[in-house]
Amino acid sequence: MSWLRGRLTTEQEQAVDRYATDELITDCKQIVTFIKEQYGIDYTIDGVTKLLHRLGFVYKQTTLVPGKLDEAAQAAWLKGYQKLVAKLPENEVILFGDSVHAEHNVHATKAWIKKGEQKRIPTNTGRKRLNINGALELEAMKAVVHYAKTLNAQTTMELFDKIQEAYPDKKKIHLVIDNARYYKNRELQKYLRKRSYRIKIHWLPPYSPNLNFIERLWHYLKKYIIGTKRRQTFKEFEADVRAFFEHFGDYEAKLSQFIGTELHLLKAE
Repeated sequence: MSWLRGRLTTEQEQAVDRYATDELITDCKQIVTFIKEQYGIDYTIDGVTKLLHRLGFVYKQTTLVPGKLDEAAQAAWLKGYQKLVAKLPENEVILFGDSVHAEHNVHATKAWIKKGEQKRIPTNTGRKRLNINGALELEAMKAVVHYAKTLNAQTTMELFDKIQEAYPDKKKIHLVIDNARYYKNRELQKYLRKRSYRIKIHWLPPYSPNLNFIERLWHYLKKYIIGTKRRQTFKEFEADVRAFFEHFGDYEAKLSQFIGTELHLLKAE
């Protein structure tokens, strides 16, 4: 019954496995060519597809990672964060901050569509965006957001004011943010020293969106709230986004499942 394994030997299949693992295979033709050049055996596309499935491969979306990420810096930061969480006093809180430019348009998605047919979703012609600066508390699944025409040091100060108002009982507010230029602004640093003494900034390592939980919130917003629903006007679009944050608690269970509680390190490839 050895014919069930095809025309390659076990050792040759292992070589194909290594090749497909080490290289970026976007088309089965690459494997067809590899087998032909290495072993002089002609495989069809269908045959290679079955072979790859048998070897444990699936055809799915690749994962993009920042090209300049520092694995050691990420690991050190994560260790420090985990230590902070473990020893966090009851009168302190941890928030994850970031901004998003929500575009007034629909997003393409996968859907069940009859074979040979298409399901078209009309898009909007404009590219107007709703700028949101926000902070997410994972523990209580609570969001503080600030809408602005532009994101800069001044509108960030306004967000920080809102954060302090939202947590009047907290002695210290730990805010995890990235290294965006407006966070480093001199006026903002002065503000933090004089008016926002309760906020303690924790800088993420450069190129580390994977360590910021609020990035997952923005992904949820784009996928499920903005999604594939076409809003004819920007006013309607803005109203739907604002309604999501005004009724944020209604989404707690779904958000908790979608966002999760674990941070994952990335490997620089």
